[in-house]
Formats: sequence, C-alpha cells, structure tokens
Amino acid sequence: PPKNCHHIYGNYITAKRIRLMDMLMSQLGISPSRLRWEYIGVPMWRNLGDAIKKMDEAIRKIGSLNLRG
Repeated sequence: PPKNCHHIYGNYITAKRIRLMDMLMSQLGISPSRLRWEYIGVPMWRNLGDAIKKMDEAIRKIGSLNLRG
C-alpha cells in the first residue's frame, strides 16, 4: 500500500519515476506495458512470486523488443 513504505517517501518517489519511465518509453516507441510497478510490502512478500509470474506472462505475450540503433 502507498503509505506502507519504511523509507517514508519511497513509494511516492518510485511512483514519480514510473510515470517518467512510462513517458520516456512511449516516446521511444516502447510499450509502457513492459514496465510494471507492484506494491509488495513485507507482510505481502508471498505475493512477489505471483507478481513476477504475471509480468513474465505479459512480456511473453508482448514478444521480444526489437530496437535498432
């Protein structure tokens, strides 16, 4: 949950960074769905495996990222 970070402002700083990354990825033509942020606090550590599995499935559906530089 947003107010459950022991670093006091960690969740808010991360939320700001995620919004910035979403904008940057969109500008680069990369689907922002390749980036996901999940609230997983210490009491919810068992949810980490599920979050990783869901992200892995989502990335596999999207497919590989083909960047040409």
